[in-house]
Amino acid sequence: PHRGEWAGVRVRLETWRAWALALFRDVATDALPGMPFDERTLRELQGDTSVPADVRALGRAVERAFYAADAPDASLVAELERRARAILEGARARREDAR
Repeated sequence: PHRGEWAGVRVRLETWRAWALALFRDVATDALPGMPFDERTLRELQGDTSVPADVRALGRAVERAFYAADAPDASLVAELERRARAILEGARARREDAR
């Protein structure tokens, strides 16, 4: 670009690890009301039997992606995103049914 055409544009880069953790944070925040994500570790959430099994399984996968020696790739993060969306849709449907 020239003549300042892109002067107001900001590019924000985020690692796949950070993206994976953000996906889980969204799930934990939405699917586990009253259970602040920032006050608990992934390991604590995985060990809590009051947390739904699908959320615990996603937490295990995110933990592996986040702490693995090799950084996750786009395909792994896409799979985590698919699983997170399914969990969120299920949680929302359960809340709608409860109304």
